Amino acid sequence: WMQGETDSRDSTKAHSYKENLTNFIKALRANIKGAENMRFVIGQISAKAKYLNVVQQAQYDVSQNKNNVSLVVTKDLPLKPDNTHYGPASQRELGKRFADIIEKGER
Repeated sequence: WMQGETDSRDSTKAHSYKENLTNFIKALRANIKGAENMRFVIGQISAKAKYLNVVQQAQYDVSQNKNNVSLVVTKDLPLKPDNTHYGPASQRELGKRFADIIEKGER
């Protein structure tokens, strides 16, 4: 799950992010047969936005408070000049981090 950049630009969306993400994970697991405890990996956003910290904290909180949810920290990955998206090298590293967490079953 790599989402939240738009939410981090709007106060209402940012402050609703934790509840929305929690509900999304719950609904996803409930609607996929046999996926009640499916691993969910969150890529922590790094976009330069007014409410970035609110969304990042929500992502962290969900990863700590929901069963079988992990967080990929991205603050060290350089962004493209648009200050939202990752360039090719950062995308490769992000993919590696997601794969490592999934493979090892880490938090």
